[in-house]
Amino acid sequence: MTRQLMVVVCVLVLAGCADADTTGDAESVTTAPQPSTEGPVVTTQPADQQATGDEDTAGSEEAPSGAGGDGPELIPAGDSQVAINGEPVAANSLLRCEPFSASEELGLPGGEDSEVLDLQVLGDGYILFIGVSSETAPGDIQLGSQSVSIQGRAVGDGESTGVFETSVRQNGDQWFGDGAEPADGPLMEWTGDRVAGSATLADTFEAADPIEVTFDVVVPEEVQDCSL
Repeated sequence: MTRQLMVVVCVLVLAGCADADTTGDAESVTTAPQPSTEGPVVTTQPADQQATGDEDTAGSEEAPSGAGGDGPELIPAGDSQVAINGEPVAANSLLRCEPFSASEELGLPGGEDSEVLDLQVLGDGYILFIGVSSETAPGDIQLGSQSVSIQGRAVGDGESTGVFETSVRQNGDQWFGDGAEPADGPLMEWTGDRVAGSATLADTFEAADPIEVTFDVVVPEEVQDCSL
């Protein structure tokens, strides 16, 4: 009995030792630092190259030079003269525009734009618009139209923009105003590089008295696209 007891005790002691070793191994595996298998994150570009890339991207977002096309160029008015109700007003620059309606649509001979004038005079507080079109119909009958309009604070009350205009039409030797009312004659004469005339313009809003506009203006040779 004594020997059997001793054997049992030894077995229990050995078993306890085995458990202790197993526990220790588990703890050592758990607590031991593990080497990292992943290296530091590497960027696709060095920091200085990334900054350069950002600058390139920002620059590419800017609108290219000349986007939208160049607008028409204003021409100095030279010795052009404009007066409103007898009072001279400064004429600063000129702009001769390509007519919105093609000359062929107006029936002009050979489609020459030289028979059509669309001129703007820009001054201090106003823009003066001068329009002329003409053609020779069969039988050497002259057909055409002329128009003068002006707008801006210089022809308003000083606080709002005034708009005044008038026009006439030609049929042979006769000129007509609004409707079929006879007119005294053309509003202006266009000869080469100058256009001069005088006209009584009515307020388009019918709120002010008519004004008298006289002009003697240089006609630029260059015709520009003003639709831009």
